Amino acid sequence: MVEYLNEQKFNAYLKNEEGFLIPVILDAEINMNPDKPDSVLVRTDSEQYRVDYFIDKDGKVITLDYESSPSPFVS
Repeated sequence: MVEYLNEQKFNAYLKNEEGFLIPVILDAEINMNPDKPDSVLVRTDSEQYRVDYFIDKDGKVITLDYESSPSPFVS
């Protein structure tokens, strides 16, 4: 689950089997990568990383992990 904070800031949570929300990332800022148009930059107070993605023929957003294995984007 994603909690919208403002235009580019969000929190993300996972819901466990008991229905409790577990924080995954808090106060994250996301921006398009100016050096690579098919990735976004995610920044928190303690880290920064890049998330690569592409949009398939059906318009579905697919993210790539560090081994370049595709996985569906969960929103």
